Amino acid sequence: MFRLIFTGILLWASCAFSTAKDSKNLSSLEFTRLIKKLNISSQYSIGSIRLSPSQPKQGDKVTVFIELSTEFEGNKTVRSVVALKVNGADVKVSSRSERLWISSPITFHSTGPQSIEIQAFVEDANVSNQLHQALMVLNREIDQLSNEILRELDPIRRAQLEATLDQKNTQKIDFENTLNSLKRAVATKTEVVSVTPASGTIYPTINSLEPNYGSISGGYQVKAVGENLSNVQSLKIGGVTLNSSQLSISNSDITFNVPPMSVGMHDIAVTRMIDGLEATTELKNAFFALDGNISGPSNSHPVAFAGFPQHTQSGVSTSLDGSRSYDDGGQSLTYSWSVVSKPEGATVLDGILSDPTVINPSFLAHTAGSYVLALVVSNGALESVPSLTVITVGELEAVTVIPQSIAGTAVDGSFYVGMFRVCNNLNSEASYQIMGSGYSLLMGAKAGTLIARSCLNFQFSVIYSGNGELKIDIPVILKGVSNSRKIIQVSITPASPSSLSFFGKFNSLQWSGEQNIDEIAAVSPVGLYGTHDSVSTTVFEIRNRSNTSYTITNPPLITHMGGATGIFSASLPPGGLSICAGCVSQISINVMPGNFNGADTAQGIFEWDAIPGEAPKVFIVKAAKLPAPASIIYELNFGDVEANRYVPTLHPNILNDFFQNLPAYSLFKVTGIAEGLSGKFDWFHLPFAPLMLGSTDYIQPTMSISVDLNPTSTLGIIQDEVSIDIEGYTTPLKYILKANIIPQTLLHRKQTSSSGSAK
Repeated sequence: MFRLIFTGILLWASCAFSTAKDSKNLSSLEFTRLIKKLNISSQYSIGSIRLSPSQPKQGDKVTVFIELSTEFEGNKTVRSVVALKVNGADVKVSSRSERLWISSPITFHSTGPQSIEIQAFVEDANVSNQLHQALMVLNREIDQLSNEILRELDPIRRAQLEATLDQKNTQKIDFENTLNSLKRAVATKTEVVSVTPASGTIYPTINSLEPNYGSISGGYQVKAVGENLSNVQSLKIGGVTLNSSQLSISNSDITFNVPPMSVGMHDIAVTRMIDGLEATTELKNAFFALDGNISGPSNSHPVAFAGFPQHTQSGVSTSLDGSRSYDDGGQSLTYSWSVVSKPEGATVLDGILSDPTVINPSFLAHTAGSYVLALVVSNGALESVPSLTVITVGELEAVTVIPQSIAGTAVDGSFYVGMFRVCNNLNSEASYQIMGSGYSLLMGAKAGTLIARSCLNFQFSVIYSGNGELKIDIPVILKGVSNSRKIIQVSITPASPSSLSFFGKFNSLQWSGEQNIDEIAAVSPVGLYGTHDSVSTTVFEIRNRSNTSYTITNPPLITHMGGATGIFSASLPPGGLSICAGCVSQISINVMPGNFNGADTAQGIFEWDAIPGEAPKVFIVKAAKLPAPASIIYELNFGDVEANRYVPTLHPNILNDFFQNLPAYSLFKVTGIAEGLSGKFDWFHLPFAPLMLGSTDYIQPTMSISVDLNPTSTLGIIQDEVSIDIEGYTTPLKYILKANIIPQTLLHRKQTSSSGSAK
């Protein structure tokens, strides 16, 4: 029975293969016509290649994300196929959509440049689908045959099965060749990623050479200092590879005889086997070979050390460090720095030292390449042998993002709030876009324009849920600028619940938003009462949810943003802020009339590392520069009022009565309403104190103010005033209340008299 079924499967696979070939012939004309019709070069290309992590270190598991730029989505005839090679080796990739392809994790065992090659193809989707289905059936047949051969004891039958298996494997090769023949290469893109050494791992690391210069003739000893060197199998310097028998190896250093080499800078690389693969670590520009013999200094000579090689960007200065230079006799040293060599194309404006006679001058260059610098020190009698170091200057990228990786902690079910800065280094303005998902921008727009050579600050929040590491990427691009895509990698790990929680002390009858400051900070800046010409204070309640009492002596730090200065401050009582277990305390943030840098509002970063070992409280605060009142006096006039009569109530509006052109964001606090003493007027307001005024999203219009005139028989003008104290304003505002009491009319007198008789 099994053999009958198996024979049927073989027949079906043969038919499927034949059908697939026939379909290929039938659809090839349609596919060819479509390919000719489409403009492949403009409609089909490899848009971008990015890595996660974007700046891999040795030993990292790296995923490659490949984004195609194509207009074939939804076309049932044409399908994209992507092939990936890393350092010449094939890597499996899978399609997440028509445009997005993702690789299997790759481990980089070696440092330095790594080649990533992407090749994109198009294929006839209809024929390919049929061939894939037939190939799946054929693979199942091969698996069944292989299992049956293992169980078969009859040698004749076993030989027949093996012959059939050979036929199937040949047929499988035909299927795969046919599938490959369907593909038409349309785009290729190669990128080189630099893998940096990783510290604290099993990989070998070279930190420096001692000495780091010598004669081109070689034959003298040099020591390579680093970590994890005990299993190194070879060392390469100056293009010459030295095997382990030529090296004196310990875990922290390798001593070797320098081979002859050419004049100039040379890299050093060490190699060992890890998991059956070669792991190579290199140190760029590690050794400088000089023409001629160099004799070492005598004991009476001072010793110069110009510092380790450095990397910087075009137009970005870096500091040199000669602090490790010394004199055996303890004599004071003088310093002399010089530029030994510059890269091709460098000018007199490249390799500028701020002061070549100090211990740590700054170095500035604009032309990319390697700059060799020498330091000579003197003890007043003798000079040292020159010590050399290398500064490698890279091209200034179109966009820089600071930082490129963000690590933070958050409690399960809470929010992490972070910041980053995006800079346009071009000489012209450029449109930017902040992409990605899994986060919310609290400050800054997701798209906009960056003026030439300027930066913008952004704040974001992430909802953290769970007990493991949460990773998200925030891509940043300058539109229309090649190689301007940056990835900010955010990693959030679990933290212990904070002992302290913050709550707003806003008027609960008027404040429509969350009272929990963490909840507010996750979606917007935390609003503070504004200022005009005096200090305003916003009070926050601190609740200690733990069983431990704390005395907090470390005051909060508030960093101003956007060029603002002298606005925000917070302090603790003398001796610190004491808060017992399960108790409630308060902290105040002051807003002063400082420098708003020409804006209507100012923002600052509130950071408070209140309890050691717990995540600090971090959120954005925001306050408005409140405008001057149009007038500090406003008259409320009841007009002519007949004696002993009730009149309609007046409803003043403080903001409309005293102010014009309020800022889009403002928060006022009315701290006092002082009524007059005449007793002629009644002033009512709900809620009672303090009143909140302004134009933020959190204020409910539940505030009500009303003024009534008490009936009186005294004729003539009566007057009183009400003083309004607003925090942030030195001068109170005043309402002048007026009414002109006139005699009753005849009709009203009769009504009054009649009413009296009835009583």
